[in-house]
Amino acid sequence: MPNEVPDARVHRLLEGAYRRYATPAFVEHDPLQVPRSFATRSDAEVIGFLTATIAWGQRRTIIANAWRLVRLMEGEPGAFVDSASARELAQLAPFVHRTFNGTDLRQFVLGVRHLRRTYGGMEDPSCWTGRSATWDRPSRGSRRASLNQAIRTVPASM
Repeated sequence: MPNEVPDARVHRLLEGAYRRYATPAFVEHDPLQVPRSFATRSDAEVIGFLTATIAWGQRRTIIANAWRLVRLMEGEPGAFVDSASARELAQLAPFVHRTFNGTDLRQFVLGVRHLRRTYGGMEDPSCWTGRSATWDRPSRGSRRASLNQAIRTVPASM
């Protein structure tokens, strides 16, 4: 298939990967099981992002810690991110996955809260760039402005 058009080769490659990995048998032993276990888009979005954040190391450990995150968020990651009080956020402190700790988790939760409140979720590319919906890479200045805006909107008491 060396004469095949690159797009067709990529398509075949992706289709093959899909057939191998998009099966219950694969997901059963993969961190994907955690976000896929949620019926609501909100919960799946939040726990999927956080699971991807800690997805380095052994799969068993990643899965165990992703489920630990779910328990820390009282089984409702979307609602937790949207409305956790300072006291509830403090309960994240003991969490550790390799070098990712409770302080990191708290900041990620507050960052996701900001994205959800500002953009309605994390799906819109503009939530990552601070610009209108486009996949173009933002300039250094606009990334810095977006980060500074996010930092200003996170209450110091949280």
